[in-house]
Amino acid sequence: MPKKLTGDNSKAVAAKERKNEKAAVEKAAKQKAEEDSYWADDDKNLAKKTAKKEEAEKKRLEALNKKKEREDLAAQEVQETPARLAKVNVTKVTQARIWEETTRREEAAKKAAGKPEQETHLSKPLEENINR
Repeated sequence: MPKKLTGDNSKAVAAKERKNEKAAVEKAAKQKAEEDSYWADDDKNLAKKTAKKEEAEKKRLEALNKKKEREDLAAQEVQETPARLAKVNVTKVTQARIWEETTRREEAAKKAAGKPEQETHLSKPLEENINR
């Protein structure tokens, strides 16, 4: 008969330890879940009450954010207004000047288009009617 080994296999021992640790962790998690479910409050009225409070708090925070955004926009507009007003020319513009500018723009647009003006009965000289 062969001689019996008196020592332990180190790899087998390490594997058993890992297995036991894993089982202990699973058992602890299961026990914690059981305990949490035991102490869980299943009161529907309380759940509704807390949900309502959370919703009210959420609405309040959204309203505060919107208010802050409006204030920021108003402050930004106030800062931009003097700069805009400084650029505006405060001299009086007459009807004649407005008419000159519009005719100048129209002429420039016609020139830019590059199309010759279409001949109409108004732009042609009058011709004698030969049928008469």
